[in-house]
Amino acid sequence: AGASLCDRCEAGTYANATGQTVCWQCEAGKTTEGTGFRSVESCLCPSGSYMASDESCVECGILAICDGFGADPLARPGYQLAAISDNGLSIFTCSEPKRCSGGSINECAEGREG
Repeated sequence: AGASLCDRCEAGTYANATGQTVCWQCEAGKTTEGTGFRSVESCLCPSGSYMASDESCVECGILAICDGFGADPLARPGYQLAAISDNGLSIFTCSEPKRCSGGSINECAEGREG
C-alpha cells in the first residue's frame, strides 16, 4: 500500500532528479531519441537537422541527409559537402555524379581523390 507507479518521461522530455513528479520539456526544436531520459544533454536536434555551434538546430535541406541526434550531416550521392556552418551547409552538385558518392566533408567516390 502507498506505492505509486513512476512512468518514464515521454520523448522530448527528461527528469534530472530522483523523485521528480514532472518531466521537463526539451527546448524548442529539440527532442530526445526515445523515452526515459535523465538530463537536458539528451535533448538533441531531430532527424532532418543538425546542431549549430550555438546549440540551435539548423534544417538540413534536400541535398543532404541529417539523421539528427548528434550525427554529422552527409551529402546525398551526386553531391559534395564542402562545409558545415551555423548558417547551413555548403553543398556542390558534381558535374559527373559518379565522382561524388555523397558523405562527409570533401569525400570523393571510391578510387578518386580531390
